Amino acid sequence: MRLELRTEPPRNLLTLLEVAYPQLDRVDFHAVDRGGRVHLVAGDLLPFGARPWPHRHIVFPLRLEPGQTTVVYLRAVSRGSLTVPLRLWEAQALHAHDQAVYAAHALYFGMLLALGVYNLLLYVSVRDRVYLAYVANTAALALGMLSTLGLGHQFLWPHSPLVADRVPLLGFALYGFFALAFMREFLQVRHWAPWLDRVLQALALASLAIAIVGTLLPGGAFFVIAMAVLGSSAALLAIVVGVLALVRQRPGARMFVLATAIFQVGLVAYGLRTLDLLPTNVLTSYGLQWGSVIEMMLLSLALAGRIQALRFAKEQAQAAALHDRLTGLANRAHLDQHLGQALARSRRTGRGLALLLIDLDGFKTVNDTRGHAVGDRLLTCVAQRLLDQVRESDLVARYGGDEFVIVCEGVEAEAVALALAQKLLAALEPTCQIGDEQFTVSASIGVAWAAGHGARAGQAGASTVTEGAPAIEPEALLARADEAMYQAKRMGKARYAMAHPTTATV
Repeated sequence: MRLELRTEPPRNLLTLLEVAYPQLDRVDFHAVDRGGRVHLVAGDLLPFGARPWPHRHIVFPLRLEPGQTTVVYLRAVSRGSLTVPLRLWEAQALHAHDQAVYAAHALYFGMLLALGVYNLLLYVSVRDRVYLAYVANTAALALGMLSTLGLGHQFLWPHSPLVADRVPLLGFALYGFFALAFMREFLQVRHWAPWLDRVLQALALASLAIAIVGTLLPGGAFFVIAMAVLGSSAALLAIVVGVLALVRQRPGARMFVLATAIFQVGLVAYGLRTLDLLPTNVLTSYGLQWGSVIEMMLLSLALAGRIQALRFAKEQAQAAALHDRLTGLANRAHLDQHLGQALARSRRTGRGLALLLIDLDGFKTVNDTRGHAVGDRLLTCVAQRLLDQVRESDLVARYGGDEFVIVCEGVEAEAVALALAQKLLAALEPTCQIGDEQFTVSASIGVAWAAGHGARAGQAGASTVTEGAPAIEPEALLARADEAMYQAKRMGKARYAMAHPTTATV
């Protein structure tokens, strides 16, 4: 390249010619000034300290004579992309410009660091590998951007030209690998489009192969072009995958599409600039940088939402595991858990506790003559009537088959528990309408009461509590209620009976 530079009198100034693409292997600068012929050399195949001007880009100083024309010759050589954007600066102007640029870069990499550390801590907490893929993706992006912007050669590996030459390809190839891995895991592509997941996996392996082979072997131009083509293809495919996931209403798909679309604009522009299909300008030079950080922020928000979704799903699963699917009542596992906790609370508060075990009379006949579908609807009717008769703090559980258990805390006397049993029998008397048929339901109820330490002899309706009586366990209380229920059955239908003795305490 041949350049003619001229400054008007009376200005006599130090001019800096900037080649704003630090990945060039070697740039030779030739000029003639009043000091004679000048030959300067810079590039990423030379140590950073050998540069004629300390800068992350390739910069050549030149003193222009006022009113004279100076001819400059440049020869650029590179195995990668041969991009040579030129800018002419006054020294003070470049220095002022660099202050703003370095501040922007510090903000950019600080944001990447914060997002990476935050999601690494989330991975340690939840052990979900999608967070690890995000962290690796962020680290690879930071490595690629450090080398592309010339900051790595300036601050991290100033004495290693080979590292400066190979790291840009390594960083972006690894970024492609981890970005595809993150997309596959975040959108769970293998569950709804296995063939598409295999395509993404093949692209990821191709990126990994370029990262390994391109770093170890010469042939930079081929690998750079291959990575640019692969990256642009993967970028467009990511949009397709995101839209398909959005159509299928996959969790996080909307945020993924938004984040990917913002980033892909910068990535495609950068790739097309590398292929010399777009000119070098602010969008093609810095669009990738800011598009990437916006994408990372949006994806981090999506991952935070994933935690909430997983927590909600876990709570739903736990709730489902503790409830009967047919009636919606607590199941036996929930009953066992609740009864132990209720007895512990009664021990602390000194208040009594009642347990009622309810067994439907003749329910097997309904199943045998009308079928299990009718029997299930009858059980649902009974469950609702039991719920209608108790307090919100009481637990109603389906114990198994046609047996139900009610746990009532804060019951200070046997009479209160017996009154509830009588109320339940009355609530079951009306017929249940199932289709065109009406069914009459009756039940046998066994009542067990455990006195709290606060219940004393002489209280109205309270049984005498033997001083120093042993605390009752959940299994023993259930066994007493079961025994009382069979006693009620022997007395006939629609009866209740009290378990004796009631000298044990909670």
